[in-house]
Amino acid sequence: GELFRFVLEYLRSGHWLLGELGVDLEFVAVLQEEAEFYGVDGSTGDARLPVPRIAEYVTVWQFRDDTSLYVDCLEQTVREDPDHQGLFRLCKYSGGLPLDQQTCTKRFKATSHSIQAVMAYFAMRGFSLQHVLENSMITHTTSADGQSRNGFGAQYILSRLTSFPRPNLQSGVGTPPGTQRAGPL
Repeated sequence: GELFRFVLEYLRSGHWLLGELGVDLEFVAVLQEEAEFYGVDGSTGDARLPVPRIAEYVTVWQFRDDTSLYVDCLEQTVREDPDHQGLFRLCKYSGGLPLDQQTCTKRFKATSHSIQAVMAYFAMRGFSLQHVLENSMITHTTSADGQSRNGFGAQYILSRLTSFPRPNLQSGVGTPPGTQRAGPL
């Protein structure tokens, strides 16, 4: 009964109005099953199943004694923007750590030396500043043989809510790190 209210609202408006429940992976999975029961399966016409919303993070950082700005984020976050090609260059020696590989995080060097310009770029894409960490120790790998630079710097943590694609949710592949798919409720 409670889930049918969401399906009915979708059939009336064409939008899944989940509010805060949109970030609950288990709720969205159960709602997908309910929607399929009522014939909303995403395979015909404009009908689509609800997808959960998850937080996507970007870290903008800078060594204290350097004007260069770096960005750690999902590769597609920067690559999906054809209007602003060349604003960020991929750091070819980063991404080799297990956590980077698990989260698909890449490191980019910003071509701008203005923190305001880099922050504005992400703000225009729906990111908002969550935390500022000053005087944190940062490590940056600078060569293929593992040489790195360590130093104190500032980190700016930004986030936005984004849709989590259904095929990955159903197969369990692509489940956000640190989470597990639960069985039926």
